[in-house]
Amino acid sequence: MDMQELLITVGLGLIASIIGGYIQYHLNKKGETETKKQIFNEDKYRSILLFMRLYLNPSLWSVLDIPQKPEEFKGGVILLTETIKSYALTQIKEFYHLLILSASDDVLTEIKKFIEKPTEDNFMSAAMTMRKDLWKIGTQLDFDDLTIKKRK
Repeated sequence: MDMQELLITVGLGLIASIIGGYIQYHLNKKGETETKKQIFNEDKYRSILLFMRLYLNPSLWSVLDIPQKPEEFKGGVILLTETIKSYALTQIKEFYHLLILSASDDVLTEIKKFIEKPTEDNFMSAAMTMRKDLWKIGTQLDFDDLTIKKRK
């Protein structure tokens, strides 16, 4: 191998390394961005589901750990069901607006349906859509299979 062939081989190897490093850098950055988005969405989805449950069952107020309870709602104050529902719906709307940045269209549609008509079915539909959005998995179960029945 003469000097010219050696320089060409080393040069091509160097160029291939630079291109490979550049591609790897961008793939890692994209992966980091996706991970951050997933963590953000998961956190917001958990919160919005908590407030949806609270809206549907205001009696859970005293047992749910809601970190952002307004000061006037803390302590032994007995709250009216409508006050709790109003608070929960306000929080759901706030999370909805935050999620416009990162949630899928399907998730936004299901949350909007719940805001407009808060029912157990709309809650389950939103939860299942969030699950699919986060983990890319569906389910063979229907709402009846997933809904916990009240004891008689």
